[in-house]
Amino acid sequence: MRKYLSIILLFISYSISYSQTISGVVTDEETGEPLIGVNVILSNINGTTTNLNGEFTLNRDGSLFSEEVITFKYIGYETVVRNISGISSLDIKMKSSSQQIGTV
Repeated sequence: MRKYLSIILLFISYSISYSQTISGVVTDEETGEPLIGVNVILSNINGTTTNLNGEFTLNRDGSLFSEEVITFKYIGYETVVRNISGISSLDIKMKSSSQQIGTV
């Protein structure tokens, strides 16, 4: 029993020590102004939105099986996907996307 308890405690301590935080700022590429309410999604599991200053913070669980990809989505802007292996701070500049709407 003691052996199993030791293994479980070792696994838990490894998981806790491996958890990390990633943070950054999302701005408009042209104006440099912060974007409010951008959807920030980590590996389709964990997500948040940017605050009034365009800032975000996400906790990574450090799972060995999770992807190291973060996605930024905002209406009127192109979706941005970044690899975050070994990165704890990330500043994103989003480019506006314009689409022509045809007349009926």
